Amino acid sequence: MKSEVLSLTSKVGAEVQGLQPTLARIEAVEARCLELPQVACPTTHVFAKGVYWREVAIPAGVFAMGHEHKTEHINVLLAGKVRVMVDGRVTELTAPQVIVSGPGIRKVVYAVTATRWANVHANPTDETDLDKIEDLFIEKSAGYLAHKEGAPKWLS
Repeated sequence: MKSEVLSLTSKVGAEVQGLQPTLARIEAVEARCLELPQVACPTTHVFAKGVYWREVAIPAGVFAMGHEHKTEHINVLLAGKVRVMVDGRVTELTAPQVIVSGPGIRKVVYAVTATRWANVHANPTDETDLDKIEDLFIEKSAGYLAHKEGAPKWLS
């Protein structure tokens, strides 16, 4: 695992080049990215006694903006190579990798190659309703919520 400066090449790249990825800057990048065409990232949800597994497939060349998580959880990079911005630094990861994230963490992932990423949460109530799961585990940014209100239903 090596740390390096992310080389941004998307339409928003010039706007954020060289900036430390603070939460405010991540939200500014998110707002700009939400103005661009969105890419489908298929998501799989798996439930076991006391555990919730959420897996997303991210195509190569795509930025994925994660929501802020409310709880400590496990991240599993199952396949691919990514550059992830978190806690003021960029780290390049190649699968397989397992990372523990604390509450309040928000990640921005750039998929260098096609990627599969999973979040694993303790789910002591065995909740399976996805709306309730989101309320339990993530905090959506004001920019995302505003975008979702104005987005076509298939994007929300």
